Amino acid sequence: MFKRMLKHCKKPGSNFAGRFVLKSMNRGHRKRALYHLEHLPVCEGDLALDIGCGGGDNLRNLAEMTNGKVVGIDYSPASVKMSRKFCRDLIRQGLVRVIEGNVAQLPFKDNRFHIATAFETTYFWPDLTANFKEVYRILRPGGRFLIGVDDYEHALPWTKHITDMHVYTDDEMLTAMKTAGFRDLEVYHPEASENLDCVTFVGFKRSDA
Repeated sequence: MFKRMLKHCKKPGSNFAGRFVLKSMNRGHRKRALYHLEHLPVCEGDLALDIGCGGGDNLRNLAEMTNGKVVGIDYSPASVKMSRKFCRDLIRQGLVRVIEGNVAQLPFKDNRFHIATAFETTYFWPDLTANFKEVYRILRPGGRFLIGVDDYEHALPWTKHITDMHVYTDDEMLTAMKTAGFRDLEVYHPEASENLDCVTFVGFKRSDA
C-alpha cells in the first residue's frame, strides 16, 4: 500500500491513492509551507503563481497573504481537480484560478506575475536550470521566486523509493537560480528545535530586466 502511494508523489493520479496523496500533502506540508512563506516579501495586490499546486493549500495561503489574485498550475489533472475543489469558494470570488500546465512551458506572457512559488515540487522538474529560466520569464521586473523543499540530508533517502525524484544541495539550487538570472539570492534553514527539516530559497528578478 505504501509503495503504491509513493508512485503518486510525482504526478498524483485520479484513483484513491492519488487523492489520498494530495490530501496528505495539504495536511502534512502545511507547517513547512507556512515557514517558507514567512520569508516571502509580499505587497498588497500581488499577482501570484503557484507551480505544482498539488492539493491547493498554498493557493489559499497566497490569496490570504497577498489579498490579490492567485493562479495555480499543475501537470496532474487530479491535482487540478483537487485544487479547484479545495479552493472553490475563492474561485467563485474570482481570487483563484487553477489550470493544467507544465513548468517546462508555462502558458503565460512575459513579465506577468509579481510572485512565483514552488513547494515540494522541484524534485520532479525535468531540467532545473531551464525551468528556472521559464519562471524568470513570467515574473515581472523585481518579481520574487520562492522555493520550499526538504533539506538535502532529509530528502536524499526518499530518492531510493520515489521514481524520478532528484534532490539538490543548497549550492546546486543556488547555482541553478543564478544561472537562470535570479539575483539577491537568500537561503533559510529553520532552527533545529522547530523540527521541520526543510530549506527555503528566495530569488529576485532584476528590476531593470
